[in-house]
Amino acid sequence: MSFGDIIRVADAPIKTSNKYGDIGGDSATIWYCNGTEDKVYELSITDFSVVRSADSPDNAPFGIGGSATNIWHCDSYAGVDKVYKLSTTDFSVIRFASAPSSDPNGIGGNAGTIWHVDDSEDKVYELSSSDFSVVSSGDSPSSSPNGIGGDASDIWYSDISNTIRHLSVSDFSVLRSDTNPAYSWFGMGGKGGTIWACGSIATRYIVELDAAPGGTSATPGTLWVENTELHYGDGEGWERFIEGGDASEAGTVGSLGYEAGTALRYADANGEIRFYDAQDTGSDDTIGKIGYEVDGKRLRYVDAGG
Repeated sequence: MSFGDIIRVADAPIKTSNKYGDIGGDSATIWYCNGTEDKVYELSITDFSVVRSADSPDNAPFGIGGSATNIWHCDSYAGVDKVYKLSTTDFSVIRFASAPSSDPNGIGGNAGTIWHVDDSEDKVYELSSSDFSVVSSGDSPSSSPNGIGGDASDIWYSDISNTIRHLSVSDFSVLRSDTNPAYSWFGMGGKGGTIWACGSIATRYIVELDAAPGGTSATPGTLWVENTELHYGDGEGWERFIEGGDASEAGTVGSLGYEAGTALRYADANGEIRFYDAQDTGSDDTIGKIGYEVDGKRLRYVDAGG
């Protein structure tokens, strides 16, 4: 697979919509918003179904992103045009500020980094995570930007077209791009090796795209931890990683196992246990077995149910 290839797709919570939305999160979490229903959602990473939802802070929620521990959000309604930090527990507003320009259309990042785009100025911004002030900005690589996500190392970007782009975090220049004639993209998010996207043909879809990190080769099947991430060599010989949620438990650095459920558990470089709940393949194998998908990108493991 290569950058921008579709890994899987499912219907969006609202299939027909006359307003756009956005998507974001990380490998363990999906945040989604929709301007027709004026709602924000958490979606399941396994099948994109709705885990929970709540009313958005105001009308026209057009941007959302973040990670398992924080949510960045923006709306694009006449006289509003704000950016927010929302609670991950109930989607309530923690703090907000005016957007840098009118028509804010996408937002993403992680706890320490915020990327933002607006449609009126055709700009890409880095915003301060403490007060939403502008850290840096540049012209967007295309007109009508509407989706952005990533982290301190990567930016995923979309506009109202069928092209997605990987941008440089230093000057917002295009590093890679991919065009899929079947989809018009209207939202983009994710972190590192994960890209979540909102796509439209005649109706709305949630899509996982291949980030195809490339650049760093790794022996297929090798596993190691870096910071809070579990890295592995995929079936194509590239280094990839996942980042699990914090289990608030201590463990031996680098240890791997599973819990009495469906999640893979590993101890990160700080000795903190993290968990990652992946999609069910529908096949059975030996409990606790960990490997990779031959000729593919996915890490595979056998949960406590076999």
